[in-house]
Parts: sequence; C-alpha cells; structure tokens
Amino acid sequence: MLVSSLLRPEAVATGVSLKSKQEVLERLVDLAAGCGSVIDRTAALSALIEREGLCSTAIGHGIAIPHSTQPLPGVFKGVALSAVRLEQGLEIDAPDEEPVRLFVLMGTDDRKNHLQILGRLARLFRDDGLRTELMRASTREAFAESLTRADTALSRLNGK
Repeated sequence: MLVSSLLRPEAVATGVSLKSKQEVLERLVDLAAGCGSVIDRTAALSALIEREGLCSTAIGHGIAIPHSTQPLPGVFKGVALSAVRLEQGLEIDAPDEEPVRLFVLMGTDDRKNHLQILGRLARLFRDDGLRTELMRASTREAFAESLTRADTALSRLNGK
C-alpha cells in the first residue's frame, strides 16, 4: 500500500507558525477531520495527547509521527493522515535532540493498517533526500508530490 495515496494535499499545511505541541496536534486533527477521516475530534485529540504523554513520537531529524497507541474504531474512519510543517521547530524530546518541524498524524480504525502505515512512514523518513524535500516544499502539492515519488521508489525497491 502506498502511504502517499492516503495523504490528500488538503490535509497538509506548510510554513505554519504554532507555538506548542497541543496546537500542532489540534491542527493535525482538524486537517484530517476536514478530509473526513476523523469521526470524533475530541477523542482523537485525547488519544494523541495520551500517547505523547507516554513518550514523544519524535523520531529524529526534525520529524514526529503523532499516533494513538492502538487503532480507534469510532474515532478514525479508515486511515487518517495529515501533516504540518512548522517554520520554527519545537523542542519535544526528540532522540537526537533536534527541534521538530514536521509532524505527520497517523490514525486508523484497524490494527493491520495501524502497524503497516506507521512502519511505512518510519521507513520513508529514513531517506535524507525525502526529508530535505519535505522540509523545503513550499506548497502542500509539492509536499505531496515529494512523498509520492519517495513512496513509489520504496515500493519498487521492495518489489511491492
């Protein structure tokens, strides 16, 4: 499954100025809700805040993948993906201690998708070139195109 096919350009915000993790999580949920993949905004936000309370979802290189601890039927409809790229990064306990500028929300209503998509995003974000492109993308369309190119290349490499 191509993760990029699940992220609609209208669920992406680039060059955003937000001052806290709470504001970022709210924006991510609102973007996903605007695409129809969040059924219960309050429960989705609560699940993300709870997960962040356990351990930061920052993975290094200025990226975090906020997600719930488990699939949430009745909260998410199918797969919820959205992205926010900040102008100025936030200090949120990243393993490499770098400020986080790119947040990608991932929420699902079933376990298989939950694990597969989370793993796929982590693999994609290992790519230095993709990270650079996403950090520089001036529009949501450019962001989505960069993700699609990298996702397609990863599929070809893996034979899937």
